[in-house]
Amino acid sequence: MKNNDNDDNGKLDINHNGHRQRMQEKITKFGLRSLQPHEVLEYLLWFTIPRKDTNPLGHKLIDTFGSVANVLDADPRYLEKIDGIGARTAQFLTSLPEVFSIYKESVSLGKLDILNDVNSCVRFFRNKFEIHKQEDFYIICLNGQNKVVKYETLKGENDVSIKIDTKHFADFINDDNVMSILVCHTHPFGQVTPSMEDLNTTKELLQICNLMRKQFFDHIIFNDTTHFSFGVNRIISYFNNTVDIKIQPDLKAKLNSKKVSTFSYLDGEVEEGLIKDFFAKKWFDNVLKLSNIMFK
Repeated sequence: MKNNDNDDNGKLDINHNGHRQRMQEKITKFGLRSLQPHEVLEYLLWFTIPRKDTNPLGHKLIDTFGSVANVLDADPRYLEKIDGIGARTAQFLTSLPEVFSIYKESVSLGKLDILNDVNSCVRFFRNKFEIHKQEDFYIICLNGQNKVVKYETLKGENDVSIKIDTKHFADFINDDNVMSILVCHTHPFGQVTPSMEDLNTTKELLQICNLMRKQFFDHIIFNDTTHFSFGVNRIISYFNNTVDIKIQPDLKAKLNSKKVSTFSYLDGEVEEGLIKDFFAKKWFDNVLKLSNIMFK
């Protein structure tokens, strides 16, 4: 049976009409936080189901999905399986998290946030954005005084990866007011340790910024509880020092051997010993550990 959630015909039952009136007065006086979870959903359902008693639907949604958050984050197709929930209501409910995110981003619209260090960057991100179910990527542009002049969110399709269009990145930062770039992305359900793809992407974006004479300020990975800064962990300075490394001809045979570990994120592959001799720095080992590269 096809759900129909747009029933505007007929009159509302007088008893239910009184219930809505009392509930509206409660919300006006005490706010939405005074409601039980099923009542919050009941209230939201009023906007797409204006002439039906939505209280039973509120109960059914909580019983099925467990919480208001789970309802709003659900796949619309699963919501439509609930009798009384149609496509319009499912779309409305599942669009609300993005509405909340847009609201949060616009709260400080017109204010110029100043990002001088990783702590201010972290505060800016936590105050401005939400961690969604999918992996998202953020481009944040700063002027010469490290004030945020614009930013953009690129939505991922899943929780494990996101593809970055480098041409779009270059076009977005190609602005005379933009002097430096902060990029952030999320690991919604995982650790903030950078993956090999994260390292490759960071180096590519860094090179684009260098070509365009923009400072690559930092790349920070976030999850719900913590973060990882490429700048603080000196990976950015490491990449800046390795962009011109070239493979030596007499190492080609060695690099083809399974016994030699290599770095796929450098310009060409370079033998372990050469790198360690060339960069005699303690933090280099930490870079290797963070990127899950182990020499054997």
